[in-house]
Amino acid sequence: MRRLFTPVIPLLVTWTVLIIVMGAFVPAEVVRAGAMSATVPLWFMAVYLMFTAAAPWTHRWWRAWRWRSVAVLAACVLVIDVARFVFEVPAVGWLNFLVVWALIYQAGYWWASRDAERRPVPPSTGWKVCVGALAALIAVTWTELYPVAMVGIPGAELTNMSPPTFALALLGGVQAGFIWGTRLSVERLTRRVRTWHGVVAISGVLMTIYLWHLSAMSLVAAAGLFTFGGAMFKIEPGTTAWWLSRPVWLLILTAVTLALVAVFAPFEWRISKKPAPTRRSAITAGLLLSAGSAAAVAYFGLVSTDASINWIIPISAIAGAGLVGAYPVFRRNGGE
Repeated sequence: MRRLFTPVIPLLVTWTVLIIVMGAFVPAEVVRAGAMSATVPLWFMAVYLMFTAAAPWTHRWWRAWRWRSVAVLAACVLVIDVARFVFEVPAVGWLNFLVVWALIYQAGYWWASRDAERRPVPPSTGWKVCVGALAALIAVTWTELYPVAMVGIPGAELTNMSPPTFALALLGGVQAGFIWGTRLSVERLTRRVRTWHGVVAISGVLMTIYLWHLSAMSLVAAAGLFTFGGAMFKIEPGTTAWWLSRPVWLLILTAVTLALVAVFAPFEWRISKKPAPTRRSAITAGLLLSAGSAAAVAYFGLVSTDASINWIIPISAIAGAGLVGAYPVFRRNGGE
């Protein structure tokens, strides 16, 4: 929790301050759109923290049921989707926030057990899984059973992400199969010292990149809206001029992202080393507050439609971080 959630606190604090400052001269809908797009990656934090906390129980289930546990979850996902789309019970779809991610998490135990037994998944098996899952994914989207986009699209009536669908589970199979299929090649590549140094260097700031890359997009978009009369957004998408401007956008976005990483990466390195709380109730409360605030900011947004801050979200996040020590620490002990 400390490793994952510590970099989140600077993100929420910074955007809370930005919202207060921008609220004085930026239209409310622009403030909300920018804050929403910048903080929506926190949905991952809610899912990851909760399933990591539940690992003792889900792993016990894996040891008792093995692949049957995966099959049960896959069947549940399909039943929920049928109820949602065929019998038009949309509310039941929210159960898949639990079931879809549990399905992928549960399948991960097979992967981990193979590695623990020094029997890694063969590349041939990986490619079979990848191709089979991809074929199924193309089939269910081509026939319009599910939307084509695997992420949420503003204005779309249906989405595969919120709530998750069986199509998203298939995408997980595609990605896992690709990793297994390319694993030996990647291992050979990362045996090179320079390559491995690059992997380690990026891994050290990976949470910062993940958390701030959409903030870079929001800030660049906001700047584009209010400079030169918004000319950068008046280019017709798909035209020659639009395509020629894409490299410029990528360069600007990369530069802003790198600048944000340079500023905020130190927060990711300053992880508290103090002993964990001795009371389980404190850890549980910290987990629920941290994961709950992450889910709330991704779904409801840090600001409401009138650009007023939903204060319960940053307050809950800071309180949860305080309980488990998931906040940046800059004072070091003498021996550190």
